[in-house]
Amino acid sequence: MRVSRINLVILFAFFVTLSFPAYAYADDAVIGRTPEGVYPMMDTEVEMTSESIIVDLDRSEVECTFTFLNTGEAREVPMGFPGKLNEDMGSMFSDDVSLSLSDFRAYVNGVEIPVEKEKGVQPEIDMPFYNEWYTFTVPFGAEETVTVNNTYTYQPSYNSIGDVFTGYVLQTGATWKGRIGKARVEFKLGSVKPWQIEQLRPGGFRFEGNSIIWERSSIEPTYDLEILYNTWHYSDEFLEMMEANNEDASTILSKIDKYREIKELADKNDTEGLLAEYAKAEQSRDTVLAVYIAGFTQRGRAPDYVPKLGDISVRPYGTTYNIRCAVQSLYTPNTRMRISHLEGEELVIDHESANSSIYIILKPEVEYSISFVARDWLNRTAEKELKFLVPPGGAEAQAELEEAAAA
Repeated sequence: MRVSRINLVILFAFFVTLSFPAYAYADDAVIGRTPEGVYPMMDTEVEMTSESIIVDLDRSEVECTFTFLNTGEAREVPMGFPGKLNEDMGSMFSDDVSLSLSDFRAYVNGVEIPVEKEKGVQPEIDMPFYNEWYTFTVPFGAEETVTVNNTYTYQPSYNSIGDVFTGYVLQTGATWKGRIGKARVEFKLGSVKPWQIEQLRPGGFRFEGNSIIWERSSIEPTYDLEILYNTWHYSDEFLEMMEANNEDASTILSKIDKYREIKELADKNDTEGLLAEYAKAEQSRDTVLAVYIAGFTQRGRAPDYVPKLGDISVRPYGTTYNIRCAVQSLYTPNTRMRISHLEGEELVIDHESANSSIYIILKPEVEYSISFVARDWLNRTAEKELKFLVPPGGAEAQAELEEAAAA
């Protein structure tokens, strides 16, 4: 069966997954970079036995420590770090972009080594959206373990309302032989307050001191870590502006007060009070607050529930259909939506993305297959699929019939 794709959503969605996954952006969003790891520049017999990453949100600095095991004979292994995203990617959103990493340095067993900056797509690996690479060569003896350190700075993606999008591209490690032995990623919050964290995805995070930690062993990740925060909406300047405009700031102020209340309960070692607040946060699906509270309990991390999906809804809206599927989980898992139909023997993919809701025009009298897959950080999945036959006249005609039936 042949497959065709009738739009550029697939390429776009893949790029979004690498740079700022699963978030919706305003037209004036500024594309930046998400911290990520080192790639092998060709097929290799080298395993990544561990990676330890420290991301400083205040300074936009990253420190990476990778431990590699050569499972074969002595060899020199070329490694690469994506230095710059293709300019075409940034122009999809804005001319004001920062697509490059800066101040990149590499060390092998504590000794700094030369790094080359190479322009152009690297043909050995299928990463066409990067047009500049930092490359270096690491010598391995037979069956030798080597430690590689990389440091660099980056500018995260952000938009005009103050949302900052960052995280870590775990899927880098999946390009090495076998599974990653152990991965640990620490996000140093610095001046970022816990209540300014708006979203953590896909799960497994914990607050520890003034950091957010994620770690897991024996993985071959199919997802990346995503953090959204906003310091502007909680600043004195923003609150003063709201007051001057007679806008209600009670939601913001009550959120700040709640986090301070949790800290007071923790300082008093009030376990019963913390557990009661955790239950409320879990019930309201306030993921970040639940993770914050769990960090003060013996458990340390919010429990991991298997992701669940609600029913798929297809509702007419003007000339389009609104297609959505509710994710019923404390953590928001990685969700994939796919809409397709058959034209003879050809499977046409009308839309595919990381969204859980979309407005889309569907052709009258065509049967569409609509599917959603939610996958959490432990690779547990939930799936829903629906066959939908568009009536004659499409969305507008269906809406008129429904209105007449309801009258």
